Amino acid sequence: MYYVLSFIAGLLVGAIGFALISKAKEKNVSEGKLSLEKNDIILKVNEERICNKKDIKPGKYTLHMTVEGVESVNIKINGFVKDYKRNTEIILNENDTIKAVSHNVLLRK
Repeated sequence: MYYVLSFIAGLLVGAIGFALISKAKEKNVSEGKLSLEKNDIILKVNEERICNKKDIKPGKYTLHMTVEGVESVNIKINGFVKDYKRNTEIILNENDTIKAVSHNVLLRK
């Protein structure tokens, strides 16, 4: 009986935690902030990623800022740093390298 109650209590704690996270995401969406979708990729500052079948898939991506109020970000693609505005579309090919230089960025297909 004790084990059953412990198991149920664990499930409740997990469900409450999930509900709180879901509410936070809903709040961010209602305030016009981004929420993560299934295929979104977050580029962290100074973390170089390679476009291949295992990491970032080749294709067209839209850049979204993860920091409120930031309208542009420096991104290094294949060794060249460029300033990109919010909602800019970029195309990544096989074996391209990409790294966020100034702020974290969300890539959305």
